[in-house]
Amino acid sequence: MFRVSCTLGILISMNLFKRATTSVLRRLRKTLTLVLIVFILGTAIAGAVVVERAIRNTEMNLRRSMQPIVSIDENMTAFMDSPAWDDFDWNNPPSVWPELEPLTPEHVRAIGSLPYISFYDYTLFNDTLRGDELLRYPLCPDDDPMCTQFSSFLPVRGTSQTQMLQIQQGIFNLIQGREFESAELEPGGSSSVVLVSKDFAEINNLLIDSTFELYHLIHIPTEDPMIPLSEREVYAQVGMEFRIVGIIDLPEEPAETLVVDEIDEPIVAARRINFNNTIYVPNWALEDLQNRQLDAYEAAWNAVDFEAAETAHSMQLQIRPLFIIEDPTYIDEFIEVATPLLPTEFHVFQDFTGTFARISTSMETMQEVANWILYGSIGAAILILSLLITLFLRDRRHEIGIYLALGEKRKKIIFQILLEVIVTAITGLTLAVLAGNIISTMTSQHMLRTELLSQQDRAFHPESNIFEYNGATDLGIPFIPMTNDEMLLAFEISFNIPTIVLFYVIGLTTITASSLISVIYVVVLNPKKVLL
Repeated sequence: MFRVSCTLGILISMNLFKRATTSVLRRLRKTLTLVLIVFILGTAIAGAVVVERAIRNTEMNLRRSMQPIVSIDENMTAFMDSPAWDDFDWNNPPSVWPELEPLTPEHVRAIGSLPYISFYDYTLFNDTLRGDELLRYPLCPDDDPMCTQFSSFLPVRGTSQTQMLQIQQGIFNLIQGREFESAELEPGGSSSVVLVSKDFAEINNLLIDSTFELYHLIHIPTEDPMIPLSEREVYAQVGMEFRIVGIIDLPEEPAETLVVDEIDEPIVAARRINFNNTIYVPNWALEDLQNRQLDAYEAAWNAVDFEAAETAHSMQLQIRPLFIIEDPTYIDEFIEVATPLLPTEFHVFQDFTGTFARISTSMETMQEVANWILYGSIGAAILILSLLITLFLRDRRHEIGIYLALGEKRKKIIFQILLEVIVTAITGLTLAVLAGNIISTMTSQHMLRTELLSQQDRAFHPESNIFEYNGATDLGIPFIPMTNDEMLLAFEISFNIPTIVLFYVIGLTTITASSLISVIYVVVLNPKKVLL
């Protein structure tokens, strides 16, 4: 006992750092046990940190490789679940249905003025216009009643730009004539200029400077809403004359890459049909037609002596905006700033950034998994290390009691214990960061490939979805799908100094927290009870 006391007295007289080092080396078995535990827990933390950074790097690489394009859509599912529909009776629907405040060109211009935007445009669209003696491409078979029913309607799309994004992006080519001039994009007159497809012009014998009229028929409302429009009395005809200034066509080699097989062949044909029958006009012409249609509808409703089932909400202006973000890394920040400028909470931003929208769910899933691994590893490390260090301190209670009995301050003893644990832990963390990097590299690549393949099986390919394709091309967005291998090439494990520093900060903070929990034992230790 006297020898132990003398040894401890010598230790107290030593430099605090030297004392901690001597204590670590003399308890080599316990030191190695602590190093092993820190190595195992640190490997999990290092792997989670590296995976999280890799996901961020991959996301940035993918965004930088794609044009950052954002549009606005309506979240109708959330709207249908809103209080506006709480008292709605589907068995006895009212004459006025709940409706969203519409998105207008004013909203688009306000968002487009934000500093994040390098370019913006919007397209108004109308699919209920028809033209006398105008034929759709291709001609409808006589035995196809659905085709005959809708053959007279033509999709019309608007623009506010002299240089249409669709032409600049190679979605279609201008083969004759010219694009719109600035003066033609401003409201005025009873006629407008248009661009039409080559096949549409040929099937209707139209040339540059040819004119034709498109109109919408306003029918008198009936008490029985099931009566088809063809059997209702026409109240008015709202139309406008158009003059062809340019003829367009799809490029010989489409910008999108699509493998044509038995499933995709009808989709390719549908794209061609949709393009050939679409007529492009200045936005003001559609807005003028829309306003005159609404006035005519209201007059038709006032002409009947019953409450019409139709309501004005069906005549809201239909608009698709497009915003190109100057820096792709600012998309999330732009959405956060621009959201308050939307007309309602049910309008949401839609990311059209190439194929990134398709894998965003996969990236979010991997990010969430990495975060949970990190949080779980930190929690497990604090719990296990605090218990382990407490057990080690119990074995050293006589040593600590003698320190206190000889007048050593508790804060110095606590500092010595922290120093011993941290010096030991740094060795385990150094080994863990190397092992964690190797394991996380293999694991994260496998996770990304598996998630991409599973998502590919769960959902439609964007390049095979004719409705999404049409919405994108209406905005001037070329659909260029990315293969899974191309996405994996963007995967980047960043084992650099910031990542290593982040790991050490997390690891040492966790170990320090575990040690501070354990040193409560030192604070409450009574040296008299230990030494008696």
